[in-house]
Amino acid sequence: VDPSGSAKLVSSLVGLPRQLSPVVPLTEGRLLLFAADSDEIVPRVASRTDAPAVDTTFPAFLIFESGRITAIPRERITARPALPVYALRLTQVVPEPAGTLVVFDAASGELMRLTLN
Repeated sequence: VDPSGSAKLVSSLVGLPRQLSPVVPLTEGRLLLFAADSDEIVPRVASRTDAPAVDTTFPAFLIFESGRITAIPRERITARPALPVYALRLTQVVPEPAGTLVVFDAASGELMRLTLN
C-alpha cells in the first residue's frame, strides 16, 4: 500500500489452498508464501473465478514475481528423515539477514531454519 492508500493486486489466490503462511518479501518484486495441502479458496462472488495457473502438488512454496507464480512442490522440499513433508503447516515465516528463513510448523510443533536453493 503506497502513502496515498492505493494498493496494487499481485495475484488472485482463488483456487490455491486455504491454509497459507504469511507473505514474506524476498527481493524487490518477489514474494514468498507457503501453501499447505488443504481445501482450496473459493471465490465469494461466482463471477470472480480468475484463479492463478499453478500446476504443483501441495504443500508447496509459492514465489510471486512479475505476475507469475513459481512453485517449489513438496517433492523438492528436503527435511530431516522423520519429518512428514506432506503434512507441513507453516504458520509463521520470518526472514533472517543471512537469507535463510525461520519457520514454525504447526503440524509438528517444530521451529526450523529453511534455506531456499
